Formats: sequence, structure tokens, C-alpha cells
Amino acid sequence: MKLFKTIKASPEICIADDYDFYTIPFALKYLKHTNRDRYLYSELEKLHPCFSDDCCFDARFRFEKSRLMADIVVMQKYKLAEYKNQKKKIYISERKGYAFFEKQTTKNVMLLSCTFFILTCLTCLVFNKNRSVPRNIPKDEKVAQTEPVNTVENYVTGAEIFNYIATLEGKIYGFIWSSDGYVEKLTFNLKGVFPEQIDHFQFQQNSIHADFSSVVFEDNLPVFTASFSVKKIPWEMSEAISNNQYRSELRDLIKQNEIELLEETINPFSLRIVIIQNQQQAYETLLNFLIEKKLSVSEIKIMKSQVDGINKTKNQLKLELLFSKESFSSTENLYMSLLQNSKVFCETESNAMFTETVNNKKIESIKTQSGKSLVKIGKVLKQDGSVIEYYKDDNGKIITNIQGAQYE
Repeated sequence: MKLFKTIKASPEICIADDYDFYTIPFALKYLKHTNRDRYLYSELEKLHPCFSDDCCFDARFRFEKSRLMADIVVMQKYKLAEYKNQKKKIYISERKGYAFFEKQTTKNVMLLSCTFFILTCLTCLVFNKNRSVPRNIPKDEKVAQTEPVNTVENYVTGAEIFNYIATLEGKIYGFIWSSDGYVEKLTFNLKGVFPEQIDHFQFQQNSIHADFSSVVFEDNLPVFTASFSVKKIPWEMSEAISNNQYRSELRDLIKQNEIELLEETINPFSLRIVIIQNQQQAYETLLNFLIEKKLSVSEIKIMKSQVDGINKTKNQLKLELLFSKESFSSTENLYMSLLQNSKVFCETESNAMFTETVNNKKIESIKTQSGKSLVKIGKVLKQDGSVIEYYKDDNGKIITNIQGAQYE
């Protein structure tokens, strides 16, 4: 039995129905291998129907009227596998002189870059020589109108999604954002809101993929994880930046604002910190510094947690920042959203709700399964409606009761 079916086609040319062919203008700044693939992927999202991870593509570059053009072939992966099983080179009728789906070498890319540079210089010389010579354009001559490579379109950003989620009733106790310059990924840990409240929100578009975990209940409140993948069109990236000169300033800022530095890595540069005191002030100071110095991150994690104390629960805010050597426009937008919605994560005097039961209130007592007699000395009513109770045993030890579980 054959693993692949036999393809009845010319040994040289692929069947036309087995692939799609596109030609688009291409900018030299995207010619670097990593940038090239990302840019082509973003263009195929607009050009090719149902373009997905099931497709594969390859491109060859050429010059047309002193302009760099990309010839792109798109095939389904299983179809390409059938062809590759019979021959190593893939040819199409539109470009018989080029073999597709062969690995593009660095030598070819550099040769193309040098050729383009030489042609550009020659074009400038010819233009400077003849720019004063008048030219009559015939009436029947048509000037080709071409669209710019980076067509600006309306697309949803991760910052807009964060702003929307922050307005919903409920609580964000965990948030993760990452970006490679083309796709933004967002993960929310939510409590007190249902998936259907998000599933039909106003940003539903083809460029957004949403995924929701199963819903569990804590204190009769729904808890689940919502993940979003946002494709940016067009893909953009600025030049590489260096954050070395700001590292010492960042450490000083952390120390001055009573932020605890848990971990730091050098390459890539990353920080893991925790904020307990003056959360909102420290949090906003840190974000303003990142905005002012234009320090981009490729990933940021924000997690809220609690530390139990006597008659009081302290909220702590953990942040992890993975700094990027490349600057993305989406990073600054995210910083602004996090800054404008600081109360979502930070504890302030207005949103910290504490109730204490001490000497002037009725003393309650319970007995544990081990027979210990516990006297209730206080409780904490958290903003989400849950209650933490504090008891003292016969030996004076404080016992914490959270959702029925006892901790000494």
C-alpha cells in the first residue's frame, strides 16, 4: 500500500488546482529572514481565503520596473507532502524558471540586497541627470497605481481588549500579555464573570481568536481563564533598542518605592518583583518609567495573591517583565491601559475592606476534629465576598479558617 497517492501531473509543473499564486510588492527592510516570514504571513492573511497553520508558503523575489516584488506560492501541507514524496523541486506554470519550497540561503538573500542597492543608486544617478529635461506624456499612457506595502487598516489591539475586560463586573486576579510584533496573546484569570459576557463583546473580528477554560465555582462565584490571540495587520517593528543604560535606574526606582526584587536575569533582561506597600503609587511609578524611557517588553505577567496576617489579609502584587531588544508600538498602548486601570490590580484604602471582631463583640468558639477549643477573635471580609476567620487556641496560637480549611 502506498503512503501517498499518485499525482498525475507533469514531472516539471504542479497541477494548477493544487496551489495558489500571488505577487505582492515587497520592502527591503523586511528582507531579513525572520521579518520576511512574518510580513508575508500577515499579507497572506489578507489575500488568501482560509489561510491557517494548515497551509505552507514559499516566496521568490525579483525586480519589476526597479521595484522589489515577491512571488508567493501557497499549498496545503498534505498536498506539498505528496509532491515532495516524488520530487524535490516544485515548479509552477506562472514562474517556470523558479523552484519553490527549497530552503532560501543567506547567500541568495545577500546577493538580492546588493543588487537592489546597486539598482537604487543607478536610478538616483539617472534621475538627477535627467530631472531638468521636460517630458510630454502621451494621453493614452497610463500611470500604474500601486498600493503602499504597509496598508493601514483598522484592527483591534490587545490594549483595547484589556480595557474592555476591565470594565466588566468581576475581578482580574491574573493577567499575562506577550507579543512577537505580529501576534498579541492575552490571558486573563477571572472571577465573578461568565464566558458569555465576553464571547459576544464588541471586538469580535476575524483577527481575534478567543478560548475559554471550563468554569469552576469558588464561594458561588464563577472562576475561569480567558485567552485571546490578536493578529496585527500590518505587522510592524521598529529598530532594535538597548535597555542596558536604564537597568541601574530601574533598580534604584524599585528600591525607592519599597518594591521587592525577587529575581533578575541578564540575557534576556527580565525582572520578577513583588509590591506590598503603597501598591498603586509604586505600580504607577514603574509604568510611567517604562513609558518615559520607551522600554518595551515582549512579555508581562501580573498576579494578585494574598498573605495572611493577624486580623488582616495583605494583598501582594507580583510582576514579571521580560524586556525586548525590539520596540513594538503595541507595548506603549498596553502600558497606558495598565496605567489607566491601575485599580484593577492595586489595593487602595478605598477598596480594602476589613472587618475585625475584637473585645467589644460577641466571642464565638468552635472545636476542631482533634478536640482543640478555638475562640474566634476576628474576621476579614474581602471585596469578592469571601470571608477569612481567625481563631485562637488554648495555647495562644492563631488559627486561620479559609473556605473551611484550617491553617496554623
